[in-house]
Amino acid sequence: QRLLGLQREMTQAVSHELRTPLARLSFALELSALPTDEKQLMLNDVKELEQLVDEMLDYARLESTQPQLKLQQVDLSELLQNLVEKLSPLPGAAIELKAGPSCVYVCDGHYLERAVQNLLVNAKRFARDKVLLKLDSTQNAVEITVEDDGPGIALEQRAEILKPFVRLDPSRQKGFGGFGLGLAIVCRVLEWHQASIEVGESSLGGASFRIKLPLA
Repeated sequence: QRLLGLQREMTQAVSHELRTPLARLSFALELSALPTDEKQLMLNDVKELEQLVDEMLDYARLESTQPQLKLQQVDLSELLQNLVEKLSPLPGAAIELKAGPSCVYVCDGHYLERAVQNLLVNAKRFARDKVLLKLDSTQNAVEITVEDDGPGIALEQRAEILKPFVRLDPSRQKGFGGFGLGLAIVCRVLEWHQASIEVGESSLGGASFRIKLPLA
């Protein structure tokens, strides 16, 4: 536990220290007399590094301790509808929502929204034409499912991709696989809610991620 704690502290400290030179580098590039194409490629690299730093800090903060969750009654149908509208301008496949008019659940709406958003952003990246977001209720749980019609996830990789810094093979990355922290953040948020996630095969032919929020 002590070694893990030291590792988290080091990761957080290094990530903070990286921000200043990256900001200086970005500013210097903006003012440089480099050809426009070359300058843009370098700025894109700096931006990617900045995104990695931000995601590492996010993960280190979420991993270090459980926050005080603001539990309240949240209309999940409304939350998902708002998410679809928020993400619709992003490039990638369109999101189709299948949910009833109202489904109230006691949770931290901010963190749960963050978890579902990570799943939807991934699905939009890898889908060919369609992402399906479903909200269902069973006797024991409320289920939120994100499906896509992309290349899917091999059976032997389904448990691995939920771990930090694990990325899939190139056939699913399509050139932008992220940093391997999005799904780890999802798992952390669900752990706080005593919820679970299952990775499987979508009815659309791609990947399926099913969140189970316990009613008990």
